[in-house]
Amino acid sequence: MGKEKSFMYTDTEITVLRNFSSINTSMVLKGTGFSVINNSKSVIGNFEFEQPYDYESFGIYETSEFLTALNAMKDPKIVVSEKYLTIMDGTSKLKY
Repeated sequence: MGKEKSFMYTDTEITVLRNFSSINTSMVLKGTGFSVINNSKSVIGNFEFEQPYDYESFGIYETSEFLTALNAMKDPKIVVSEKYLTIMDGTSKLKY
């Protein structure tokens, strides 16, 4: 297995993610941006990053829970693994 890459979402990206969670609590996060659609398919949101991130797409079932995990740390770095995310800041680590 190669060296895992970490990344940090910007404040703007976190704000967009929070806003999109009001459309649908579950979404797939891609390295190029966020897309969301509500259950009745009447509201759609799309956001593209200024600079794409180098990670495989991953699904979030409960976005508010994911945001709470990010907010628990000052400068959360995220590492995407095959089965889970690791959110870390300094010596603190959280598997999600």
